[in-house]
Amino acid sequence: MSEKIQLYCIPYAGGTTEVFQELAQLLGDQVLVSCIEYAGHGARKAENFYGDFARLAEDVYGQMQKVRRADIPFALFGYSMGSIAVYELLWRYLADCPPQHIFLAAHEAPDIEWESKAYASLDDDRFMDMLIGFGGFEESNRKLLKNRFFRRLYYQPIREDYRLLADYHMDEMHLLPSDTTVFYAPADITEDQIMTWTRFASGRMEYVALGKNHFFIREHAQEMAEIMKREMGI
Repeated sequence: MSEKIQLYCIPYAGGTTEVFQELAQLLGDQVLVSCIEYAGHGARKAENFYGDFARLAEDVYGQMQKVRRADIPFALFGYSMGSIAVYELLWRYLADCPPQHIFLAAHEAPDIEWESKAYASLDDDRFMDMLIGFGGFEESNRKLLKNRFFRRLYYQPIREDYRLLADYHMDEMHLLPSDTTVFYAPADITEDQIMTWTRFASGRMEYVALGKNHFFIREHAQEMAEIMKREMGI
């Protein structure tokens, strides 16, 4: 069975392409899943981190172009920090070729001063408290802060991504050009916070509450996949 649509998946802060492995399997053969890897993360761990969010958007777009299947439509899925990356991509590079559908998850709209901007200034212990509270790490991981391998491969990429988020400011307001589905966990982001995306809607906007923490994709990939297939016409 040939693919009907290409889905670009852009991860959360500190995330790698592995974040979307289960989701990709659940989406099936008709969805060509193309996962983005940030510089300094995962398979690109030897590369330098981005200097600013504009550089991140430029690099992500370059990755998309390398694997683009021009014979099928595409959709975008941004998780947490990836949601902001999607917004930047849409107005910087995709204004003339909008996606069939937009999927966002676990992050407020780009025009507000979100709470996580303060996390970049935390010391290591308090930053780890935040990550544990989000469900990103276990308490047992705290002792690994003294391990150079752990810090370089797992901890430092997250800190660098939060630095980017802390420095981010929306340059221009643009409406989302396609129907949009926004996933969130109410215990992580309130309904009022997540619905800040409504101001950016030009088409249909659907909000889907799932899970109990920031990383609800780990437990709810099946539900997400079913909703995404429906919205992509699979």
